[in-house]
Amino acid sequence: MAASGGGGTSSQPMESEQITRLKGLLLQYIRPNILSLLNQSDLALQQNVYSDTGVPGKSADNPNKEPTTENPHRLEKTMEDVLNSCDLMEDLLQTMKETEIQTLCSAKYSPRPVTHNKGDTSQETQSYPEYLESISQQIKSRMELQELLSDFVRSKLT
Repeated sequence: MAASGGGGTSSQPMESEQITRLKGLLLQYIRPNILSLLNQSDLALQQNVYSDTGVPGKSADNPNKEPTTENPHRLEKTMEDVLNSCDLMEDLLQTMKETEIQTLCSAKYSPRPVTHNKGDTSQETQSYPEYLESISQQIKSRMELQELLSDFVRSKLT
């Protein structure tokens, strides 16, 4: 997202495409858990109605017969599965947010955005090996500057 070297308008369709794809993946991941939760909630309500009124309801094993109480903690387990899925999605979104922040911060110190595609050889981007070379050059310059300043301070103190 931040690595697209153009203006804000060129990165907008890319962001929209990535967000749409992410929404689809997250929905595919959590949909079965939510459907299972709704199904188990329905069964629990049917069992409660049966226990309160004596009118037969349905169960997972016997949809046309009287509800059974074989697994009374199935609803709680399903609820835990949904909450675990939500926690996992929250962690994923937080990681994505932190990654975006780090990408924006690192873009400030790089002369050109880094391309992730080997086929992209435009002048506006740099390959990952070029990026590593640039970073190592910045580190060497910082170390030389630190040494120069250190020597200057030592000469003034003596």
